[in-house]
Amino acid sequence: MSNADDTREDGAVALRAALVALRATGIHRADRFSQVLLDTLNISDSDSAARTRELVRRSLLSCTDRLNDRPRKAFLEAAGFRRDAPPTRGARLQATADLFGVSQRTAYRMVDDAIDTLVSMLLSNQERCVLQDVDYVFAGARCRVDMSGPKPAVVMERTITARSEGIDHTDERIGFPRLAGEHLGLRALEGCSIGDLKFVAPGTWALRLLLPKKLHPGEQHSFAFSVILPDHASLDPLVGFLPHTATYDAEVELLFGESRPNALQQFVSTPPLEPEAHVPPEQWSQPVARRHLFRFDQMQPGLCYGVRWRW
Repeated sequence: MSNADDTREDGAVALRAALVALRATGIHRADRFSQVLLDTLNISDSDSAARTRELVRRSLLSCTDRLNDRPRKAFLEAAGFRRDAPPTRGARLQATADLFGVSQRTAYRMVDDAIDTLVSMLLSNQERCVLQDVDYVFAGARCRVDMSGPKPAVVMERTITARSEGIDHTDERIGFPRLAGEHLGLRALEGCSIGDLKFVAPGTWALRLLLPKKLHPGEQHSFAFSVILPDHASLDPLVGFLPHTATYDAEVELLFGESRPNALQQFVSTPPLEPEAHVPPEQWSQPVARRHLFRFDQMQPGLCYGVRWRW
């Protein structure tokens, strides 16, 4: 084994020990953190204990966004990320076991596995590009556009992860540049209700969606809403996302009827979204089927992600 491998292995052991210690203490009760953990998270040790704790909390929440649901919940529960988490290690482990309906031994193993995955992620820098100073992030976003009928239907599904305590709403902007007037055929489908809808400018609306409960940090919630357009002329030959937080696992699904466009193109670009932007012929997908599904593994603020088509 090379010296580089030895160093990496030593770093992994030290980082794992730091996370195990954090699980034992609980994030809200910790007043000191391992230097290896601070260095890995790029956090200075010159801040106050309270400020350092908050930075560590947000950084680890950012990293756990990439875990699968069960290990993510297990780690957050055992490490006391809820404000009302039990104060002792044993009580938090029992709360973790109760959460999944398993024994304490199984819960302990789940948390250990989550820590191993976190160590690998932190050492591979997978979380470095994720914004930390936000109230929530989108763990998933899906846009389904059904153009098979006389009135196009756009269904938007979201899954958010709370980073701050008490998140009870999300804010979005919706744009349909070709839609005339101020009316938007909006309907909440599941997991939310419409709190406010404002006409901002021609073709643009600001939307606030209310969640059924307040979320704890690390808690996820899924919801969906739809827009029914009056006719096909109201829909640009383009759909996409302009994320204001980091977003994982985004999808665009297009359903066409008997009339189908000549070509499609998936894109990532700087704003604004432009249906008529010049696209080299080799970047268009042909022929066009009745159904198409496009994926974006990770979206970042400041860029547009979507699909164009031409008739």
